[in-house]
Amino acid sequence: MNNDPFGRTPDEIEDEARYGYAVGTVALRALADKVSEIAPSRWEREHLHKELFYLYELLGTHTVFGMGDEPVTDGSPKAVWAYWDTYSDGSPVSIVVGPPSSRGWSARGTVYDCGIPWLPNTTRNDGYAADGRIPPGCQVMVVDPPHRRKPTARAAGRTGTWTSKR
Repeated sequence: MNNDPFGRTPDEIEDEARYGYAVGTVALRALADKVSEIAPSRWEREHLHKELFYLYELLGTHTVFGMGDEPVTDGSPKAVWAYWDTYSDGSPVSIVVGPPSSRGWSARGTVYDCGIPWLPNTTRNDGYAADGRIPPGCQVMVVDPPHRRKPTARAAGRTGTWTSKR
């Protein structure tokens, strides 16, 4: 029996958690990058980044960090991240549009790592580094969950809610 008041399936509930986590993560990372640009002192920047990281942990706790990860058999961190970053139909939760990789680009050496990934899908091996600022010309887009997508001939569409662009 389905006890969800909205009649969603367990897969739809988990897909909504993945979507919410990704949207929030992208938004928080964009704010952290902006703080890095405008904070007048290192202490203030680090203090604001700690507050944003607290919000990131709170977001994760109420979405994907608490999801049942029974399908992840080996329990490794990489497998758990892949479970959080892939919808129930196997499609990615987020995609990156921009240069083919972040190789050859580096942030200033004084950049403080806030601990919030700029790319929610950190398990892919496509040349993007999840740490540091998002490379110029890249845009992170969060894909709608499978049950929200309109049937079309194209692949999953992007959401208009939050994107992070450099």
